[in-house]
Amino acid sequence: MRLQEFEYREYVGQPEEWRISGLKLGSVNLIVGENATGKTRTLNTIHSMAKMLLRKQVFPEPHWITSFEDNGIKLEYDVKIDEGTVHHEKLVVDGTKTLHRDKDGTGTIRADEEGKHIKFKVPTSEPAVLTKRDLVQHPFLEPLYTWADSVLYYPFSSPMGKDYLGVFLESGEAKVDPSNFQAVIGIFRDGVKKFPKQFESDVMADMKRIGYDLTEVAVGLVPGLPSGLPIPGPAQALYARERDLKGKTWQTKMSQGMFRALSLIIQTVYAELTSDSGCVIIDDIGEGLDYDRSTKLIRVLMDRAEKSKVQLIMATNDRFVMNAVPLEAWSCLRRTPGGCEVLNHQNSKDLFDEFRLTGLNNFDFLATKFLSTENQDDE
Repeated sequence: MRLQEFEYREYVGQPEEWRISGLKLGSVNLIVGENATGKTRTLNTIHSMAKMLLRKQVFPEPHWITSFEDNGIKLEYDVKIDEGTVHHEKLVVDGTKTLHRDKDGTGTIRADEEGKHIKFKVPTSEPAVLTKRDLVQHPFLEPLYTWADSVLYYPFSSPMGKDYLGVFLESGEAKVDPSNFQAVIGIFRDGVKKFPKQFESDVMADMKRIGYDLTEVAVGLVPGLPSGLPIPGPAQALYARERDLKGKTWQTKMSQGMFRALSLIIQTVYAELTSDSGCVIIDDIGEGLDYDRSTKLIRVLMDRAEKSKVQLIMATNDRFVMNAVPLEAWSCLRRTPGGCEVLNHQNSKDLFDEFRLTGLNNFDFLATKFLSTENQDDE
């Protein structure tokens, strides 16, 4: 299932109000804008909706208005929460209202086996799409949960797990959580275990495409750690062998840019091999990489998204990234009082087409103030 349209509001009518509307998404998406326009906040609100649907987090006053496409079927989901209480909730499937609930927890839902809508009352603190999950009576609810479970969030400007080591006990393997981007060591080990012939090969192939020619990527005992550390077992870390270097390069010695790229590639390869669909969100993509590697990493990510059902949503301030992503995939944020508005090829086609005639590169779409309010008013 793929997120197509996204609108978000919070604290409406209050000094803290923030909102975004008009965000339309395809298979590959790049969110751009000047500093403090809301790029990271937008990604966080998409991620927070997934966490809400998985019962991983409660949010004070969110209001999500969304639409999804699921194998040709359109799902529209609208939910508003205020101080921990669900004020309203609605799910429409292909134009038919299948679920509706009110602030007191009462509502109606279609029961497929019975062939009619039935009444219900659920706790006011939880969305009905969670409390009413039933594959027999309400199978139309399951795609929302499946989507939420597939959402992966990577803050590329962070260490991406570089400052975490792994400890693996003989008593049994802990379950791998792909949504924890810092657990890259465990994700790598699980990928090698599940896909012994393909996983490491795919990781090294992608690393080679961005300029790191590796002959091995593996996990091993970290050399040189002081004894007596308060941990329940030997510490392990990722290392790589580069073709033109004799020794191993441990994650603790890798440049931040190289490790970020390695971590992201490991986790996106794992996501693709373990699921035929999903939603990958990457903030500050390209941060810490030079021009060549930044643009090549974008190409690797876009190629993986285009050949799979994975939806790629990225945000950046990096000019190299902007120049590598077609303008058709851009969502340009412009700050407004209490939020931001979105300009894209769908709602501002003339503006985008006019810019192409200038012969400038994509980054200049922002750098030349082409999207300024004054320029819009002149039109």
